[in-house]
Amino acid sequence: MNTGPNLHVGDIGTHVLRLQSILVHDKLLYYSNISGIYDAATKTVVKDLQLANGLPQTGNMNSPTWAVLPADTKTKTLLFGSRGLKVKKLQTGLNRYFGNQVVLTVDGVFGRQTEDAVFRYQKERNITIDGIVGYATWWVPAGGAGATLASLSGLV
Repeated sequence: MNTGPNLHVGDIGTHVLRLQSILVHDKLLYYSNISGIYDAATKTVVKDLQLANGLPQTGNMNSPTWAVLPADTKTKTLLFGSRGLKVKKLQTGLNRYFGNQVVLTVDGVFGRQTEDAVFRYQKERNITIDGIVGYATWWVPAGGAGATLASLSGLV
């Protein structure tokens, strides 16, 4: 079960990003709609979610609507200098994506080699090339069968 604050059109911030990433994970919203702004597209998806779950169709996020969502995704922003288990998972996901073309050492350190792989991934997926693994990089489609970098990394 999920919880969060009441949200409506015009709200911005991390709670909106979290909501949008969950909606993308559930394939209710497209990755390019992850903006951190509760906009008309987000409202429409929330209304559809409310309808599908027998809730009043306000288009606003509230406790009953949060409760029908799955648990949060386990993605967080990673960049050069990041360390830890999430970086290891990222490195594993990039290795899966690139196959034998790029082989990263899975050491949990987001160094130059990992950053270069992220640049390449972003270029191939036609998203902003900044070396930062944020929502768009985690959730852009990564090939067939609905794969994303988040799924290739074992985070969902």
